[in-house]
Amino acid sequence: MASFAERQDQFVKASGFQVNIQGAASDGPDGTWKVCRGGGIRFDENQGTTTGNDHFKQHSHGLREWENITLVGPVTKTRKDMLKWYQNTVKGEDHRRNISIILLGQDGQEIYRYDYNDCFLLHYRLTELDAESDNVCEEEVQICPGYSPNYLK
Repeated sequence: MASFAERQDQFVKASGFQVNIQGAASDGPDGTWKVCRGGGIRFDENQGTTTGNDHFKQHSHGLREWENITLVGPVTKTRKDMLKWYQNTVKGEDHRRNISIILLGQDGQEIYRYDYNDCFLLHYRLTELDAESDNVCEEEVQICPGYSPNYLK
């Protein structure tokens, strides 16, 4: 495992990302997303409590909550696993997926991976279709992660 200084330096040099959605027949990670936001962790600290006859208050971290992940990108024909996930969610079957957000270095190789398990879709939006506009049709997806093994090590 690299030290914090080395990892921080790698993040500065990251020049792209890919998203891999497991559980669907695909050709691998998709690099056509433009924006990725969220996915961090928040701890709610429990107030000091005493246990039994103990007079000492002990503080502990409470519930871990992962922020929702938002992905934005142009609609492409290669994003089949996203479409399959959406279709399954609408049908009410097999709606949870494991996803990975893969940071890429300047050479296009993976430098770090964030894994999120038991994720489900919260929101799916397409830009308005307008025949007069030259704007690219984009999709925005909001994902709720169940948990991340990256933060549990």
